[in-house]
Amino acid sequence: MKTGFIRALIGSCSGTEIFEQLRYQHWLRAGWHLVLMGVLSGILVGWSIYNNLYDAVDVSAQTVYENCGNLLVDSEGIRPEVQPDKLRQFRLIGPTAITYLPENAEALPENFQQDCSSGILANGQQFIMWQALGRDLFRCYVFSPGFSAIYSEETTGRSGVWNILKKAPRWSLPADKDELITADKLQAIGKLMLIGGASAVCMRYFFNIIIYIAMFAGVSALMNMGRPRRFSIKEMVVLAVYAGFPPMVIGTLSEILQLPWLDYNIIYVLGMTFYLIFVMNRLERRRQEREWQSKMEQ
Repeated sequence: MKTGFIRALIGSCSGTEIFEQLRYQHWLRAGWHLVLMGVLSGILVGWSIYNNLYDAVDVSAQTVYENCGNLLVDSEGIRPEVQPDKLRQFRLIGPTAITYLPENAEALPENFQQDCSSGILANGQQFIMWQALGRDLFRCYVFSPGFSAIYSEETTGRSGVWNILKKAPRWSLPADKDELITADKLQAIGKLMLIGGASAVCMRYFFNIIIYIAMFAGVSALMNMGRPRRFSIKEMVVLAVYAGFPPMVIGTLSEILQLPWLDYNIIYVLGMTFYLIFVMNRLERRRQEREWQSKMEQ
């Protein structure tokens, strides 16, 4: 008997009765339901991230404009249109420290952190993000043109961060092309990056879920080698898919409400694992009860 997505979602969140049917669901159908659930959860989480940071993007873009003016992008890189050789330091919402260095700079300013735990460094042609891990210890994220992260590297001290910035790839446009980024364009770019970032977070959640299910099924299969199996590998995977629906709902609500100390991945791993164990025990208990009743009737 086929079970629809809505019925499977409501049934898995309201009790274990429906798992008697779900265990026999075709694995392709269960996979399709997982995709639907992932898309639904991703849309809600992505909307929440976008909605929460929408105003921050506008404020941040305005702060950049107030400190740098229009940004000129050409064969020499990305730099302020006016006074490109002037050092600029300011903070965005977060707070995030921003430091723009002129081309002739020979070192980072002593206060490049600006009492922030993370920030951005740019010198017109190179761009990195840094995160303070402890006293004088930093993790730097190096980006290629297009804001795609290439790699991250840990370093110590102001000179270590400076060296990572200097070896980062250079940003520039072809000699026959140039563009002026106004405040409005900067806001639009920020919102596009926000959409991309929110989508990337949701995709990461979804792929993590697939990995967790595969790992659980693999470990369970290894532990049951040579023993009588209560459930086939296919049944365990299907049950794991639907046992993960309630944690996905809880994790989504946690992200939307921004509840502290509750991470989507942790909620899913713990919730799916314990609920699946509970479901499998209940199904086995019912099987034993049916066998006992059958023997009694004979």
